[in-house]
Amino acid sequence: MFKVLNGVACPGATASADPWIPLTVSWAVSLRGGPLYLYVRGDDGGYVELKVDPDSGALYALVIVDLPQHVDRSVKDAPTKPDPLSPVFDLGLWEWKNTPDYKESAKRDTDATSTLAYSTPGNLFALWFSGSPVSSYLECGAVRVGVSDVDELVGIVVNRPPVIEPVLTRG
Repeated sequence: MFKVLNGVACPGATASADPWIPLTVSWAVSLRGGPLYLYVRGDDGGYVELKVDPDSGALYALVIVDLPQHVDRSVKDAPTKPDPLSPVFDLGLWEWKNTPDYKESAKRDTDATSTLAYSTPGNLFALWFSGSPVSSYLECGAVRVGVSDVDELVGIVVNRPPVIEPVLTRG
């Protein structure tokens, strides 16, 4: 459903959680413009926001707004690409307008549905976009992005981050 074309250099990635947002993942990639948003609703619940660079297609942020259904799914081993990489998505998911001089997004956001689910094997947190098996991973820091044998996004795996309780102060 979400085509991964290749990867872009990524010097680091982080994952965090708080009481309101179950997971936020950020990839440190070069950006050339304001984000394109991909809003994904799960067939059986869940809501995820992905932020993508409009020029390169590089994924640079993921936010789980509502947890999808929990499933009993392990994270299987698969080959990992040799360099630290963030996935590059097919920009055909968004509408574009062409002019004689340039091309730009007609809409900065698009909606999709997927078989969203999550699992927590061991000390990992895995967000699943597909039931397909992972054939390879793109890895940046402690974040792995699983891709199928037909280059579709399967899942994103991180070490389960601690839930950070905010410190509220009176002004």
